[in-house]
Amino acid sequence: RDAPQRADERRLRRLRGRAVVVGRSLITSSTGSERAFRWTAQQRRMEDVREALLARGVTSVQNWILISAVDVSADGRVIVGFGRNPSLQFEAWLAVLP
Repeated sequence: RDAPQRADERRLRRLRGRAVVVGRSLITSSTGSERAFRWTAQQRRMEDVREALLARGVTSVQNWILISAVDVSADGRVIVGFGRNPSLQFEAWLAVLP
């Protein structure tokens, strides 16, 4: 086996049993369309973090592009990542899902 495949298998083993996973995904095949996502074992589907926040009334993310989520709390409500702020500058973000 090559090293990247072994690394992917180790990551997959770490994810098993977790109730919430976050990361980034392409929304189209175009470069630059990455968006932060959240997947929960309960919902069994990916959801766009920005859209989830907006749907729950968090309007402060309206002009942000949330590119990637890099960590999440055990309960799945607190998510951190990076993206572009309303001035299109790269910036870290922390979001709490109500």
